[in-house]
Amino acid sequence: MASEFNLLLFKSSFCAFSIFESFPIQLDKHGFGGQEFLSNQLKKIMDIKDLISNRDIELEVDGGINYNTSKQVIKAGANVLVSGSTIFGSKNYNEAISKLRGND
Repeated sequence: MASEFNLLLFKSSFCAFSIFESFPIQLDKHGFGGQEFLSNQLKKIMDIKDLISNRDIELEVDGGINYNTSKQVIKAGANVLVSGSTIFGSKNYNEAISKLRGND
């Protein structure tokens, strides 16, 4: 219900978003790293991507981003990924970032 309300609020305010360069979406419960990815948020990413359409606005996602979920959110329309635990928990930051981008 809250997600539907947020999307409605976003749709009704979208004309104001033309001044923004990015739109962040929190995919887990805000507060600490290493939380589980909430897959029910993929629809939110797709809906917002549709609203952004061809505008020059980055769609940023944060929360539960790892090697598997990064592929899902990129496919849904996100083009900026925030991943703390996956990167900082790896031995090679560059390799982890490359894998998150889908460059296996």
